[in-house]
This record gives sequence, structure tokens and C-alpha cells, in this order.
Amino acid sequence: MTSYASPLAAHVMNEKKFCVRGKTYVVTWRRAEENEAKRAKMSSEGETMAEKRDLEKKIKAHEEKLRKLKLTKLYRQKHDFDEMEDLITKWREASQNAATELYQHFKSINSEITLGNLLKNYHIDFETIGYSEEDEEFV
Repeated sequence: MTSYASPLAAHVMNEKKFCVRGKTYVVTWRRAEENEAKRAKMSSEGETMAEKRDLEKKIKAHEEKLRKLKLTKLYRQKHDFDEMEDLITKWREASQNAATELYQHFKSINSEITLGNLLKNYHIDFETIGYSEEDEEFV
């Protein structure tokens, strides 16, 4: 009798021997429960990998949201808007003083020049520097 080693021999659950014309045959098979367990294990491993990928995507999305929130917080800390308004007022006043001094200098040379013409010549926006063309003065 010839014996064949089956790669499934370690997992064999049932075995049946029978003789036909003087030869003995051995038939082996797995129980249905073992096959179902193996399929369930493979299925659960696939589901686990899919869950892992989904969780990794969610983590990346949350990390990106956290990064943006940190940037927003940093921007708000760096740029105190009340302080910026104070600085704008300060620089506007300094610009008005400089423009007035320049105007006084040019007025001594050319008496026909106006402050509005001087600002236009230097392409200075009236609204930015706080100049009223109707009143011909800073507001």
C-alpha cells in the first residue's frame, strides 16, 4: 500500500478507509465547522484591515483640522486687532505730519500748490491718509 502525505494532514478532522478490489483507500475531509471558521477568520481579517484604513483616514482628517486650528490660534495671537488699530492710527498721524511738513516746504517755494495736489502728485490715497478734499484738511 502506498501512502501519500497530505498537506492538510495536520488539519484532518475526519477520515474514512475503504477497500476496493484489494486496495485500501483513505479519504480525509475537514468538518464544515472548520471551513466556516477559516472563512470567518479570513473575512474578519479583511474587515479589520478595512476598519484600520478607515480609522487612519479619520486620524489624518483630524490631524489636518488640528493643524489648521493651531495656525488660526497662532495668527490670532500674533495679530492683536486692537493693537493693529492703534498702530494704524499712529502711522496715519505720522504720515499726516510728514505730508504737512512737506507741504509747508513746497508752499514756501510755490505758493499756488495745495495739500490735495501734493498728495495726488505722490499718489497718496486720501482715504488712507485721512484727507478730506472738500474741507482741504486732515480729518
